[in-house]
Amino acid sequence: IVPEGLRQPRLELGSSRASGYALIDFLKLRHAQGSGTPWLISKLIEGERPVKVDARIQSANGTATVYLERVEISGLAVSGSTLDFLIKTFFLPLYPNAKINERFELTSRVDRIEVNPTQARVVLRR
Repeated sequence: IVPEGLRQPRLELGSSRASGYALIDFLKLRHAQGSGTPWLISKLIEGERPVKVDARIQSANGTATVYLERVEISGLAVSGSTLDFLIKTFFLPLYPNAKINERFELTSRVDRIEVNPTQARVVLRR
């Protein structure tokens, strides 16, 4: 299910990497979550924007880590406290169990996830 405020999501796989693309209206995302947005912030983020996220995936021994490498909004790189604000305000309310830049346990039988340009493969433990 695609949340309100997110259109045309696309995922491209690479060697232990993934890039996600979407058109995002951050105000509509907040509204869909039932949250209000302060007036000044709403003026800064209103409207639909192209967003690109690049991540590196590392996985072994029943764990995985997704390293956020680059985020672009309307072609501008976002980092530091601005990126932290966007993650906390928009991403984590939609996906509260998501782990970014920290290791997490995979389900009990999964040993690792392998990502290459043609597929993401789940390898089960023996």
